[in-house]
Amino acid sequence: MGEFIALLQSATITIIGDVRRFPGSRRYPQYNQSTLADTLATAGMDYVALADLGGRREPRPDSPHTAWRNPSFRAYADYMDTEAFRQGVDRIITLAGIVGASGYVLGVEIDPELAARARENLSHLLQVEISHADGSTLSPVEFDAIFVNAGVTELKHGWLEALAPRGRMLVPLTTHFDNAQNAEVGLGKILKLVRRPNGFSAQLISDVGIYNCTGARAIETHEALRISLARDDADAVQSLRLDAHKVDSNCWLHTHSFCLSTLKLVPC
Repeated sequence: MGEFIALLQSATITIIGDVRRFPGSRRYPQYNQSTLADTLATAGMDYVALADLGGRREPRPDSPHTAWRNPSFRAYADYMDTEAFRQGVDRIITLAGIVGASGYVLGVEIDPELAARARENLSHLLQVEISHADGSTLSPVEFDAIFVNAGVTELKHGWLEALAPRGRMLVPLTTHFDNAQNAEVGLGKILKLVRRPNGFSAQLISDVGIYNCTGARAIETHEALRISLARDDADAVQSLRLDAHKVDSNCWLHTHSFCLSTLKLVPC
């Protein structure tokens, strides 16, 4: 929990919005709602429950969203049509106003229906742009933060080039395991990258199960990532290397386009 709080403080976070519908965990009790709220308060941050935006919904028998073959996605699309969901969105907008309206947010969605709905719902926010495009590429605009909300095996160089100095990126690195209950969902770790003057620091910060990212997966990387994850030593990762080099004992995950290394960045 200490590392989590330090991470929030390093990014000057003041409010945490918890969108979990069932905010409890037997395995990680420190993230139970009351415990998390108390810990955040001690650290000078506010906790806001936003269960109206949470998942794990039941699909409607007469669902109009039949294009979603996955029942969980279809159920959430149904829920997005409800007044409860709209109220949850309004609360997020209110919180954004409290924190500050400056800055620019770009959302990139490859599904045309989702992109259109997001654009309509957020059209009143002048600093938000929704683009129907392939998220594996970005315009040459600099971003302070990038969040990739789908599993990848490739770190697109366009993402890295778009990060401003000290910019942060969160991206799920996922692969598929033989015993997976859902073949459409990849399992792995969320990778946090920070652009430093001398390169990119790297940290694998949590487990993740998430759907695949179109345009950012390479078959040849799956097995290497699976082997690396099976070693259970993800805490050793400290940097991202983009230079050409031979595989050595410091390479936690070595691919044709990037390497997650256990080496610390050398100070400038």
